[in-house]
Amino acid sequence: MTVESAQKLHDVIRKRFSDEFGDEYLIAYDNAPFNQPDDEMWIRWSVLSGNTIKADIGGSTGRYRHNGVAVAQIFSVLEKGTRDGLILADRIVAKFLATSDTTSVANNSVVFRTPSITHVGRTGSQWWQINVSCPYFADEIS
Repeated sequence: MTVESAQKLHDVIRKRFSDEFGDEYLIAYDNAPFNQPDDEMWIRWSVLSGNTIKADIGGSTGRYRHNGVAVAQIFSVLEKGTRDGLILADRIVAKFLATSDTTSVANNSVVFRTPSITHVGRTGSQWWQINVSCPYFADEIS
């Protein structure tokens, strides 16, 4: 996968998250400017590329499957309970549960697999953290 097609893939995944949650929550994106709040819930959204495998046998073209995971790190104010963070985690799971994004990426769409929720717990001196991992793949035909 070229740098350009990897960037396009990451942009599609970031846009999907932003379209769903960007109007309601402060979101920190990979290496983008962000002012962390002191007293309200916020999210760090990261798109992580994984391994690439050849996804077909034979033929005149090659299909390569690019796997990865997008992670929403939800930070709730410490000692305010876990309910709001868990409600948001459930919403993220519902939006990414075994769905496809029809935006074409390298000749195919992004397919999301089953997300999972991980309770990280206390992070630093003021945050309670819950992670939602959203595995995905996109096929590229070369």
